[in-house]
Amino acid sequence: MLSKIIIELKKDKNQYITQNMSYFFQGIIMENISFDYGEEMHISNIRPYSQFLQIFDDKILWIVSTLNQKAYKNIILPLLEDSFDRVYIKNIDCCFEIVSKKFESIDINSFVDDKFLGKEERYLKLKFISPCSFKSQNEYIFYPTVKHIFHSLVSKFDSAGYNYSVFTPELIEDFEKYISVIQYNLKSRYFHLKGAKIPSFSGEITLKITGPKQLVNLANLLLYFGEYSGVGIKSAIGMGALAIEKRS
Repeated sequence: MLSKIIIELKKDKNQYITQNMSYFFQGIIMENISFDYGEEMHISNIRPYSQFLQIFDDKILWIVSTLNQKAYKNIILPLLEDSFDRVYIKNIDCCFEIVSKKFESIDINSFVDDKFLGKEERYLKLKFISPCSFKSQNEYIFYPTVKHIFHSLVSKFDSAGYNYSVFTPELIEDFEKYISVIQYNLKSRYFHLKGAKIPSFSGEITLKITGPKQLVNLANLLLYFGEYSGVGIKSAIGMGALAIEKRS
């Protein structure tokens, strides 16, 4: 089960908040889950959710997505409670009134059938909504490559606890062979976290996917899955939010 809740928060014009502060919102999630579930995530080092902020002049959108049924019950259900009607961030001493909540979900099997067995899309635009970065050999990679994008998505998909996995030793090589970046509009930036600055990027790229239909559809499946999982590092604290668009 893939689930998403979009929480609209009222924002006063004099309230200063940035996407970097999504780290504090992860604290709200931790405050509302059970101790046992928090320990389970800590021990397994798996985060079956992502969350990020979108900030406008008069409102903030806090988007939280979960990747399986257990995460939905433990993370999203508490946020859907009527009693959860405001968000207080003690670190910055700000209280945000909740204006509305929008919830959506899809069964993972239906999602896989739709994306893997449906009509393949060979041109897709990827929008990196929040700062994105990858890490390889202890180095930050702050530009999108086919290898790093799909390595991240495959890892997130296979660790979500489904009855099937997609990884094969040749898969990433096949993606690199048949997928190319044909357009981009990116800018480098930093994601600030506890005094550290993580090199990252935001913007958009367009992918061209060639090769056999099965590979094209698997790429589609993973990319649309990324709208829930995020891509790259630290998607649980607000990085790597992803939106997919078909090329018109």
